[in-house]
Amino acid sequence: MKLKKILKYWQYCLIGILAIFFFISYSFYSYQTTKDDNIKFASPDETANYFWAKRFAELSLRGNVSDRSNPVTDDENGEIASRNGSALSYFEPLNLSANDAVAPRSVRSDNGNVKPVSFLGIILIYGTLAKIFSSGIIIYLTPLFAAIGVLFFYGVIKKIFDDKTALLSAIMMFALAPYWYYASRSMFHNVLFIDLVLAGVYLFIRHCEGEARGNPAADCKKHGIASPPNRRVAMTSGVFIGLAIMTRASELIWLLPAMTVCWFVYFKQINWRKLILFGCGIFLALTPMFYYNHSLYGSWLNFGYGTEKNISLSLGVVELENKTPQILTSKEKINSIYKIKSFALPFGFHPRTVWQNFVDYYAKIFWYLFWPALFGGILYLWQWRQKDKPQKLYFIIFVLTSVILSIYYGSWAIQDSIKLGVNTIGTSYTRYWLPMYIMSLPLAAIFLIWCASVVSFPWKRESSKFISEIIAKAVMTIFVVAFITLNFQTAVFGAEDGLNYTTESLARDKIRAAQVLNFIEPEAVIVTKHLDKMFWPERRVISTNLSDRIKNEAISALLRQNIPVYYYGFIVQSGDLAYLNMKLREYGFELEIINLNEEAKLGLYKLVYKVESL
Repeated sequence: MKLKKILKYWQYCLIGILAIFFFISYSFYSYQTTKDDNIKFASPDETANYFWAKRFAELSLRGNVSDRSNPVTDDENGEIASRNGSALSYFEPLNLSANDAVAPRSVRSDNGNVKPVSFLGIILIYGTLAKIFSSGIIIYLTPLFAAIGVLFFYGVIKKIFDDKTALLSAIMMFALAPYWYYASRSMFHNVLFIDLVLAGVYLFIRHCEGEARGNPAADCKKHGIASPPNRRVAMTSGVFIGLAIMTRASELIWLLPAMTVCWFVYFKQINWRKLILFGCGIFLALTPMFYYNHSLYGSWLNFGYGTEKNISLSLGVVELENKTPQILTSKEKINSIYKIKSFALPFGFHPRTVWQNFVDYYAKIFWYLFWPALFGGILYLWQWRQKDKPQKLYFIIFVLTSVILSIYYGSWAIQDSIKLGVNTIGTSYTRYWLPMYIMSLPLAAIFLIWCASVVSFPWKRESSKFISEIIAKAVMTIFVVAFITLNFQTAVFGAEDGLNYTTESLARDKIRAAQVLNFIEPEAVIVTKHLDKMFWPERRVISTNLSDRIKNEAISALLRQNIPVYYYGFIVQSGDLAYLNMKLREYGFELEIINLNEEAKLGLYKLVYKVESL
């Protein structure tokens, strides 16, 4: 009897086993890069998210904030400690004279108060869970949610399509290179956002399914539903969607239109009482975001990425450039237009750039997904009349989402790598376009299933039905193995940014950072452009390459207070050093060589204050 049940639910067993396997796979990178207890990340965003999540957990548990105003690190126990401040901010006294320049990338300082420059969802969610289970779990939460998220994806696709499409789509999602990559790079927001949306959508579909059946307990039992869907399911679905919005509010640019399309399609079937509960769930989940946005940035709807101050500065540029009083008829009107434009098209609209980025970061880098999905989409349209309403709605939302994401982010000329013209999996487009990649998986699965059926078609006679099924399964197995292999190669061994390359790069950076710290005082400020993530939060940093006038003035102010300041970056050749020092004398300081690492082409310089220069 048990064997029959296992055979009946073999897909669930397989998906569960794969979830465990891929959770371990996703976690391996985090384990490898932190097993020395020196937790560092390859990007400033990851560094900041981890710092604030850990701080939120530990200071909330501690119940108070250290009154010490000097080192960022607590010398007694080595933990990330605070200067005066709250769980999501700390006070940096040097910034009162340094024009808020003493801060790394991905944080901001306002009058000495250093705060996150990020959507707060991942910080609050992971920080809250770390309060319960300890901060040691923070780096493993994204791999865990990534594995669970595929289970929700399987449930969603199974409800919309069929078992075979759902199983293949789920397996492909487990192995999908950008999903695997950012599940492993665990302190980015994107995978968590995807998983929360999938959880909310799955619960909403199950709720609507129960509503359509009339909710009788006997009917739920007959269809394998544990209990009749009720108001709590609708509200819980809203909570997950709200948490997703809190994690990446910018994704409303496509999430809101997708929800609106669903509302129009199912307008007549909507239970308004349950819809209100769904909305209440969203609002309830967003309450912490509203609270901390107001506390940190002065308004419920202000984020670290941009505030009214930024808008005013931008408007000032517009006024200076146009110099036409008639154009600026109303400041309120300009504010409104600017807000709409900054939300809908913050990077403008550049069709050629959109197309080139789409080709580079979908058709080329993930060609093994793009082409099956493209042919699957053509096959889907060919069979359009045979599709039911949920399947048609899924395709419409996929196309709508893909167009919006392509235009929204594709118009932006992103350059994450120091090397120009290098298209790698670590470039931000691949995480911004995760919803598009994932939503295309069922189309790719439909095409691969169709290919397998075509290959096995000659044996589909009654007498050869068994052989036909064997051939179809063999073809599908080959497709799956090839897909997993290609994605594994891209995610783990991809040039420049693959997980293997990033692991080795982090190890080298840790050694170099330790060598640098041997030369400088604990209270020193380190000026660096791209390596701030290796020194902060243990040391104060200023992110610049000494070409920023405002930050150079801030450095001069620090030197006048006898604060030791060092520059760490690419080695400056002797002739260039003389020229650079001539420029820097305008601010009253020069560079003196402390240590040069010729192999890494990186040098440490001390900034020396020269009164006579002024």
